[in-house]
Amino acid sequence: MIYLSFVNCEMDLLEIGYTKKAFGTKGEIRVHIEDQYWDYAMDTNVYFIKVRGDAVPFFIENIRDKGGVLVKFEDITGPEASEYLHGKKLYVAKKEGMEVIESPNSLVFSFCENYQLHNKAGDPIGVILEVLEFPQQEMAVVQYQEKEVYIPLHDKLVIKINHDEKEIHLDFAEDILNL
Repeated sequence: MIYLSFVNCEMDLLEIGYTKKAFGTKGEIRVHIEDQYWDYAMDTNVYFIKVRGDAVPFFIENIRDKGGVLVKFEDITGPEASEYLHGKKLYVAKKEGMEVIESPNSLVFSFCENYQLHNKAGDPIGVILEVLEFPQQEMAVVQYQEKEVYIPLHDKLVIKINHDEKEIHLDFAEDILNL
């Protein structure tokens, strides 16, 4: 794989989302694309991901929707190769006419994705895979004992947040874990 370094080109890049976990055995990776940048994301054949501080181009082989957006990059052939891309910001090269579009429905707890969730006793529950917006509140999707569970996110439930360690401690009804 050839890596081209684009040092100091942040002014020329537009952040459109982020990468999630590897998917399957062929090197696909889940990505989250901000709704307002969907057209920009589909109108390119290359995404940029910062690797060791440099914006590196990853050429798109295929994009598909299977319970979430899956991207297959050229030269990424297996889950081991795509795993190092997990949790990285996703960019496109800015073209004339592209603009930063503020999301009208920004999620308060979106920063918690990929954070380790702990209960009030400090026990680890699982990693927050995604933060979803429901009419009443935001919910964390957590992998817990081989199933995805939904945990409510609200300021009143937060005990402590450690951004350095990527941890969030919540006081929630643990019966939710058994639903």
